[in-house]
Amino acid sequence: MSDKTESLRIYVDTFNLFSYFYKVLRSVPRELRFTLGENGITLLYESIGLIRIANNDFAKRDNTLKELIDKLNSLKVIVRFFGENEIIKQKKATFIMLSIENICKQANSWRKSFKNKN
Repeated sequence: MSDKTESLRIYVDTFNLFSYFYKVLRSVPRELRFTLGENGITLLYESIGLIRIANNDFAKRDNTLKELIDKLNSLKVIVRFFGENEIIKQKKATFIMLSIENICKQANSWRKSFKNKN
């Protein structure tokens, strides 16, 4: 691969969350797995793509990272719903929420460092 995106911590963390969320969905009832669960998977998949764009296109970096944070905030709503309604165990919901927060912090730090350089 020509870019170094896959070695970025934010990429690795997002990919790991994508894999973990997919595994957690196995325990979600079918009617939610193929609606809200699928939406969550899509949000994470698109987030991975946005990280690639942000890493490779400096002109679009700030807006792309904003979009990434928006997608992750949408995912929080799904996870919160699953956790509060005991669709997934609270421990798993908490882990996912903390992972999302960590990724959002990384994205915000990346945005700030980019703005400081320009």
